[in-house]
Amino acid sequence: MQSVTVATETQRRIRQRELAAADEKEAQEREEARKNKGFTQVYSKGWRRVREGV
Repeated sequence: MQSVTVATETQRRIRQRELAAADEKEAQEREEARKNKGFTQVYSKGWRRVREGV
């Protein structure tokens, strides 16, 4: 982790916005990663194979 010196009020606000944006990006990435979990995706060709095997 890198150290950032925040000497003025303006720099502090800018840094807060940067950190908030980074947190939001991480939350979105976690949500995207979670979306395709817990089930098996089967496409049309796969469904045909499943039906043929049953």
